[in-house]
Amino acid sequence: LRSLRERGLNNWRGGQPLVELLTFANAEVQTRAAAALATLSVTSKMELIEAGTLRQLVDLVGSVLGSPLVALVLKACSCPDADGLSVYMQALVYLGQKDPRVARMAEDTVSALLPPLESGTPRVREEAATAIRILIQLGEPLKVLIAKLGMFAPLVELLGTGTPKAKEMAAWCLDALTALMAECN
Repeated sequence: LRSLRERGLNNWRGGQPLVELLTFANAEVQTRAAAALATLSVTSKMELIEAGTLRQLVDLVGSVLGSPLVALVLKACSCPDADGLSVYMQALVYLGQKDPRVARMAEDTVSALLPPLESGTPRVREEAATAIRILIQLGEPLKVLIAKLGMFAPLVELLGTGTPKAKEMAAWCLDALTALMAECN
């Protein structure tokens, strides 16, 4: 990818040649392209995802993207506008539903969601609540972790002060978390 950029091929679109090989080539070439993709650094995989190849990559190589997606979620949580947070979280949860190793990686993103949920702009808080809603779909261990990290108070606050979508996401999250508490009692 770096050599493509150095040669001035800025239209490389995040490794589009590799994605095209994975998509359209014969089985032998697809196997080689997948192996090449697997050896890329997390940073290069992040660049591929940020360049718009997320959907193709998730479908083609799956769990290889777990670490880069965690890194992108963490990066989005630390950005002032939380750009891409819910999209990256959705892909991470999709992979986590297929592969328990990726689901365990998703746990690393939970604590990073608290600061944007508590003190972000209205849109950032909405993105964080949406990401939490998506993350809850990975099951009870994530729900327990979300509850333990103190997400209740900011979600309740969001019910009163958030955008309409943020209120909807907060209500959904609180419903899922209180259902879990009721099951535990």
